[in-house]
Amino acid sequence: MRKITVAVDADGVLYDLLGPWLKLYNDVFDDDLSPDTIEQYGLQSYVKCDEKSLHLLLQRADMWEQIKLYKGVRAAIEKLNSNPVVDLVIVTATSYKTCLPKFDKILRMLPMLQEDQIVMTSRKDLIKANFLIDDWEDNLKYMASTKYGIPILVTQSYNKSFPNTQYGITRAKSSEEALQMVIDYINKLQQLENM
Repeated sequence: MRKITVAVDADGVLYDLLGPWLKLYNDVFDDDLSPDTIEQYGLQSYVKCDEKSLHLLLQRADMWEQIKLYKGVRAAIEKLNSNPVVDLVIVTATSYKTCLPKFDKILRMLPMLQEDQIVMTSRKDLIKANFLIDDWEDNLKYMASTKYGIPILVTQSYNKSFPNTQYGITRAKSSEEALQMVIDYINKLQQLENM
């Protein structure tokens, strides 16, 4: 069986970035935003500070210490990573200034991964994966339009109104569900291969 490339976004898919980021923002800028109040992708239109100040918060170690994996993510990543037909990559759009704390945190939370399994790019349309799991619909539209792979959108407060079916994007209620969809699909392919 040929290798199946599975690309999984980090922020908003592996773990909750928005909650800890907003908590720190609220503490620093005396505001009261919650993740549920963010109804579209892009925090800049919701905050009362400039974009540079908002992104400086991502460089703080105390913020990254609050990051936790979503339920079921670790077990699913272990399954995918240990499957010999899966080429698993974590693909994340990030500033070079936050690479070190983000990559360190991912590798601490998911020690079964290797450094070369983390790909940094804001151009996820360049990733030629069979599956792409993401929380931002724009990252998935290209894959859906080319029909190259299967794009899966993880539901978050900021993407609930996105008409994913209009673009042929599969929606999952959670990261655990999205990862399980991929695991189930690959298991079925392997069963058919062994028949």
